[in-house]
Amino acid sequence: MNNRFSTFALSVALVSTSFITTAKEFVASYDGFYDRMKVVNKGEFTQAKVGFYLKEFSSGESCILSKGHIITEKQEFPLNFSQNMELLLPFDEKLDKDKAMVIAYPKNPEHECQLVMQIEALANHQTRFTKSELYTSYTELDDLIDDLSGFVLSTVFGFLMPDMVGVTLVFDQRVNLLSQSNNAVKCSDMRCTITMNSDWKDNSDELNFSIAPTKIIPYIEK
Repeated sequence: MNNRFSTFALSVALVSTSFITTAKEFVASYDGFYDRMKVVNKGEFTQAKVGFYLKEFSSGESCILSKGHIITEKQEFPLNFSQNMELLLPFDEKLDKDKAMVIAYPKNPEHECQLVMQIEALANHQTRFTKSELYTSYTELDDLIDDLSGFVLSTVFGFLMPDMVGVTLVFDQRVNLLSQSNNAVKCSDMRCTITMNSDWKDNSDELNFSIAPTKIIPYIEK
């Protein structure tokens, strides 16, 4: 696996080219989102995706929204978003061709929202994972990073990082590993990092966690 840009660099690429934020609203051109979603759809990933989140600039916490819109010259559609302020955007070629804009309004008009792109895999609300399942998430995330890195290379500079070495499971509260101790798994507070190797590919051994993770993200050892 080749070295590639970090998730941070990919995030910078999206943010620096496609949004304007003021004290009252966040405005982004839809094409910046569409281009990344197109990469995901072209790869036919079953688990990996790109999540688009709004974070408060100074604190890094979720930028709480009151409402939002997707607008073109002739039409307007509601902007859907999740409880953790992930923008739930449609993959729509017409919106791209019509040069749509994405507008979101924070509940606190003093907050400045910034866009963060997160490469992640679905966790499916489960507490038990076979090693094989986690290995599939790992390979899809790694492939998606490679695909997006190729896209970013032609648009902005990035920071070369070591290869992705595993996955990180993200939880919304403190977690414990309940299955037999495994040196490849290290849990601390609300995250568990898992170092992968090819032995996990067809391994049916299970890892059991005290709660279900909210998402699975790349683990890039710094």
